Amino acid sequence: MVPWASYPPNGATTEPMAGLASIHGYEGDEPMNTGGLIPDPISGYYLAAAIVASIHHRQRTGVGQRIDAAMIEAVAVQVGDAILECDVNGDIRAPQGNRHPRFAPHGIYRTANDEWLALATESDAEFAALAGAMNRPELVQEPRFASIEARKANEAALDAIVAAWLVEREAVASAEALGEAGVHAARVEPFKPIFANASPQWQHRGFLTPVPHPESGTHLMPLMPWVFANTPRGDVRHSPLFGQHSREVFSEELGLGDEAYRELEELAVTGTRRVG
Repeated sequence: MVPWASYPPNGATTEPMAGLASIHGYEGDEPMNTGGLIPDPISGYYLAAAIVASIHHRQRTGVGQRIDAAMIEAVAVQVGDAILECDVNGDIRAPQGNRHPRFAPHGIYRTANDEWLALATESDAEFAALAGAMNRPELVQEPRFASIEARKANEAALDAIVAAWLVEREAVASAEALGEAGVHAARVEPFKPIFANASPQWQHRGFLTPVPHPESGTHLMPLMPWVFANTPRGDVRHSPLFGQHSREVFSEELGLGDEAYRELEELAVTGTRRVG
């Protein structure tokens, strides 16, 4: 038997088992799982890809596949760069919060009105654009910040300069100005508003769509995060009601007649009425 074949995994245990928790979190702090516990969704994504590949294999060869998937492996491929870094250079990655292993500045900074802005530069050109937007072009010439390596070595000092500049400015205006200058920057959006009131971006792509439900009213529902060029998304249906498809399943899939189905309803085996 495979050593861990009978182990009951979940997101909270699989991340530590794959090593992700040991490199995630804040510098000098305890290991930390991701907030969304990514093993559950990404395992499903990889399994879906495996199913598609298996169907393609069957169509080409006429032979099916049995898929054996492991959650821990789905997580392990997410830390592939850290594995490669350790294997090639012997460097063991440590938790760094919002910082990047190579690039600086790279983080989330407080802005005016107690908002936050994510900002990252990953090249000399991007840092020069940031310095220009800050009206501090001399930063590019400072030996402490003159190269990618120098900026990373002096990250604390650079962070202090960027933080002092941003804390007096609004997040939205800063993100727009920096984006126009060629700098990666975005306001940290409060969670509820972006889903309660679909952003223009999501409205344009139809990602969040209003779906009426007979019992709970109309709600914005997220669709697939892609758009096919030649296949329309089609109608979006609300989640099924209690027992909504019971008759359909019993009659069309199991061949049960109306009288037999009514008997099951009377016995509370199926139906649309909650019992108890």
